[in-house]
Amino acid sequence: MEIYVFIDLDDTIFQTERKCYGATPIHDAAYGRDGNALSFMTEKQRTLFSLLGQNAHLIPTTARSYDAFRRVVLSFDGIAILDFGGVIINENGEIDKNWDSNIRVQVDAAREQLGQIHATIIETAEQNNLHIRSRIISDFDMDLYVVTKLIDVEGDDLRRLYDITAQKFTNDNFHVHFNDNNFAVFPKCLNKRHAVQYIIDNIRRESDNEILTIGMGDSETDIDFMAVCDYCLTPRSSQVTRLLMEARNVQR
Repeated sequence: MEIYVFIDLDDTIFQTERKCYGATPIHDAAYGRDGNALSFMTEKQRTLFSLLGQNAHLIPTTARSYDAFRRVVLSFDGIAILDFGGVIINENGEIDKNWDSNIRVQVDAAREQLGQIHATIIETAEQNNLHIRSRIISDFDMDLYVVTKLIDVEGDDLRRLYDITAQKFTNDNFHVHFNDNNFAVFPKCLNKRHAVQYIIDNIRRESDNEILTIGMGDSETDIDFMAVCDYCLTPRSSQVTRLLMEARNVQR
């Protein structure tokens, strides 16, 4: 039986050095545009990645753009889900044209409103003296989503920004994601779940054998795509784990 693991990257299989919590040794996992290492794997993460890679097809399922994904040093089979599901790269390393033709129309329709959201974030930060950096992530000539981070990883400016603006941005057309130093707003047509289901359906059409699927992620936004899979896997310190524990405590 063929095994396919749909694996989120940042804060799932690697993270910034700060989030390694003193683990040694750590190993380079992804680089910045300047060539310096920005993300790292602990020994446990590297062991898990190796174990999965020896027994399954690994399909990255990430918010990273194509440029940011190419700076990841880990080896994958070829297929990749990028930009919260806005882009799918096929086994030949090319953009999946069928997926692109569907998504591009929907993303283009949200372009103007996405620009307004970005402008509101910048204006709100200036009015409240919040030290953040915000930009629209574009890929393959598409404006896809807005991502906002702290300039300095210390402090609660990003949380304050989220508290002020999240309700304004959450509607029928857009989804808001907040986790640690990551505040993202993206159109609901971008959905890792839809992209994962699309790939699973393609694999099943092309294979005569049953397949086993595993979804691996850390954030609330990963839950939907993980639920499409036969099994779910999440780090102990993840947002997903915290949500599960909070739900358990409420039920008790």
